Amino acid sequence: MKKGINHIVALVACLSLMIVACADDEDHTIPSMRNYSEGYLKSCLKDKGWKCVEAHEVKSDGSFDKKDYWEGVYEESPDQYMFLPDTIVTFTLIEDYPLEGYTKDTYTFNEATNQLSSSSKEIFKVLTVDENTLKVIKHNGVDENGKDIYLYSIYRTMTPEELSNYKSNYIYDIERLDKNYPLLPEMIRMMDEDFSYCIAPKGWKFVEAHKVMWSKRYDKNVLVTSPEEEAYMPMDYIISSSSIMILPHKKDTLKSYQPITIKYSYRPNSSSIVYDGGTLFYIHGLTDDTLEVVIDLPHDKQQESSQLFCLYRRMTKEEVENSLEDL
Repeated sequence: MKKGINHIVALVACLSLMIVACADDEDHTIPSMRNYSEGYLKSCLKDKGWKCVEAHEVKSDGSFDKKDYWEGVYEESPDQYMFLPDTIVTFTLIEDYPLEGYTKDTYTFNEATNQLSSSSKEIFKVLTVDENTLKVIKHNGVDENGKDIYLYSIYRTMTPEELSNYKSNYIYDIERLDKNYPLLPEMIRMMDEDFSYCIAPKGWKFVEAHKVMWSKRYDKNVLVTSPEEEAYMPMDYIISSSSIMILPHKKDTLKSYQPITIKYSYRPNSSSIVYDGGTLFYIHGLTDDTLEVVIDLPHDKQQESSQLFCLYRRMTKEEVENSLEDL
């Protein structure tokens, strides 16, 4: 009898293991979509931040992949959200920069389709929602074969600290990015003879500087530096075919520097002026009368940006002569 009981216990244990193993192998199913009124939805969402805690790619049969979609994904991450009564704020990390930014828009909810949209564009379809959890289906672009990718994503409410961090760190308005932070002009590619004709022998007067942002854009606001700041500001240059005279600033604008003359060479592949101590600047724009360059800031003078985008104009003959007389 005891032997029979032991046999049954062992069989039950074996079946249990088999059931667990089968359950692990089965595809997950997406929860059914529930109907909600717009009032109820907004009451759940408003005045809260919503953080994505997991996401899974939806398969063609309606199930979803067990692996978290964002695990190990390079240069992509899920959007996070904050809802006001009629406004959705989307926090987006553009990892290619990297840039932490946001977009803000009014939103609507279609009670018949469960579509939550802004500017007539669907953001996601709501599956289930309550005061703490939001489950949605979200379109996430297309794969290499042109097939649409849909994600089953689960969000939870952020803690007050988490929401405060997103509001403090995601400060760049992505919709105004081109206006506030234009793209740097592409580096000019030219041969040695073209460079010599355009840039030398000439004097170049510094006009204005802008902070380089994320190595690809610049702040449209002109960088203003007062004499009291002791901050690094670009010098004026007199450039010949083989040397550059770096001119000091006037004493009434910034502290005075001693003029120096250095030998340089031009590198077409990187559009740069180099000398024995490093790179003087990278050329991004050049005409007979204007020069646009990116300058690396000295290591001991770094500010919020490690580079400046600088605009120069060609000096008149009289300005060059006067600058040399003042030395």
